[in-house]
Amino acid sequence: DGIRDKLVTGVQTCALPIFPFEVVATGLQHPFGLAVQPETGIVFVAESGAGRVVRLVDGKTEEVLVGFPTEPYAAAPQYNIGPLGLFFLDKDTLVVGDGGFKDGEEFARVFAVPATGTAAIKFEDAKQKLGPLAASEPLPA
Repeated sequence: DGIRDKLVTGVQTCALPIFPFEVVATGLQHPFGLAVQPETGIVFVAESGAGRVVRLVDGKTEEVLVGFPTEPYAAAPQYNIGPLGLFFLDKDTLVVGDGGFKDGEEFARVFAVPATGTAAIKFEDAKQKLGPLAASEPLPA
């Protein structure tokens, strides 16, 4: 029927077809990566601008990984980026891609996921880091 609605993020606006959705978290600073924990179905979000990874539990955000460095992203409008991509290797192992370092100095970091309701793990306490990841060519403007 051609009806479109707009989804407004902190960075851009894009047109989407209308479909049922539910807001599950608000107030996040530049959410970027998203992963669903195997066996539990719990959603994890890389809150890039805040330098942390959170999980959504009973309608609330809970810190999982904290203290990631952030770096200003050069595109307009300028904003800070920290952790970016998320990927579960298994139920208890989460891989997080850095974004808060200069190109060529970023790593993929592997973390043991703390149990729900326990203290967050600090960025420095990754059980393994892979890289540094090679810098890529800048995207054309």
